[in-house]
Amino acid sequence: MLYLLGLGLNFSKCSLCYKNIELDNNYFSIDHGGSLCKSCAHLVDDLDRGEYLSIMKILYLGKINKLNHDLISQIPLELYSEIEDFLKRYYSKYLSL
Repeated sequence: MLYLLGLGLNFSKCSLCYKNIELDNNYFSIDHGGSLCKSCAHLVDDLDRGEYLSIMKILYLGKINKLNHDLISQIPLELYSEIEDFLKRYYSKYLSL
């Protein structure tokens, strides 16, 4: 729903230069609203980087019918709190929460 309002996460194109993002790229800027390519990542101060971004990409870009219990159960528990923290920061910026 938030994607339809223009508030969805951008994992497919660099938010600065608009080049396609490689799947293994794990750079994200909340201030710029999306992923950054390796060339642009050094240009921002608020860079998020981590394994949790890879998991979020799989969950966000994956087809819902392909996400099964076996796949979800392989996600390390500590990454859930990192994902929750990231989403709270992202949506508090864009929804003024």
